[in-house]
Amino acid sequence: MEYLVAQADNLRDKTIIAVLSDSGMRLKEIGNMKVSDIDWESMTIAIWGEGSKQRRAPFTAKSGDLLMHFVEVLPLIFTALA
Repeated sequence: MEYLVAQADNLRDKTIIAVLSDSGMRLKEIGNMKVSDIDWESMTIAIWGEGSKQRRAPFTAKSGDLLMHFVEVLPLIFTALA
């Protein structure tokens, strides 16, 4: 996974690769993820599946660091686009 993350050229892609690798989430699930779905204490992400069933996907500290950094810069990205 570290090799793939290193090959990505931006924070978004690095974060997606790391979370996909750690959590086993589907790309569509990551696309539908909200910041409020992240539980930083348990290092899990709530995923809503078919039939409104919820499951929790774990992530590692390395992916958590990337995810935290990405969440911090998100408002800056949207402000720049406005």
